[in-house]
Amino acid sequence: MVRVRVESNFDLGSDTVELPGESVTLHRLLSELGQLQQPPVDFLDRQTGDVDDLFVVTVNGREYKDLPGRLNLTLTEGDRVRIEVAILGGGQGETAS
Repeated sequence: MVRVRVESNFDLGSDTVELPGESVTLHRLLSELGQLQQPPVDFLDRQTGDVDDLFVVTVNGREYKDLPGRLNLTLTEGDRVRIEVAILGGGQGETAS
C-alpha cells in the first residue's frame, strides 16, 4: 500500500490517498483519483494521454513535466501531489472609441 498526500485548490474529498501495491505511478494516481470524484473527473486528456490543460500537477513542489518519467514517475510513501485547476487568463478586451 502506498499512501500519498493530495492537495488541491478544489475539494477532492480527502487529503490522503492510499493505493494498493508496492509501485504506484502518477498516471495511476490521477486515473484512480479522477474516478473517485462525483461526477468523475478526467485529469488526463483522453487524446494525448497527458494531463488535461485544465489542470496543473506538481509532485513535491515540482511540476510533473520537469520530473524524470513525467506521468510514469513512481510515487513513494509520503509524496505530496498537488492538483490545481489552471487559472485561465481573460478579461475585458479593449474597445474602440
